Amino acid sequence: MTDEQIINKAKKVLDAIGATHKNIKVSVIRETNDLLLEMDESFKDEYYVIFTYYSPGRLISGISIRVDRKTNKLLRVVTPSEMFDVPEELQ
Repeated sequence: MTDEQIINKAKKVLDAIGATHKNIKVSVIRETNDLLLEMDESFKDEYYVIFTYYSPGRLISGISIRVDRKTNKLLRVVTPSEMFDVPEELQ
């Protein structure tokens, strides 16, 4: 799946939770940090879509969506205030 396709899937999840994705930086991070792999090898099976924006206090904030590397299913959303699994119909 291309970065553009996975970003579009992720935007649908953000729409469903009422989070904005307009005028913010979007990155697909497919590399895995060696330090994370030392802590937990399951990180090798995932990659992330990161939505980065400036909050009102000019702090950098963001939303990350964990993606299964083999199936490209969206697994979990982490916002500054909550974390939840992606519903099956939006994966």
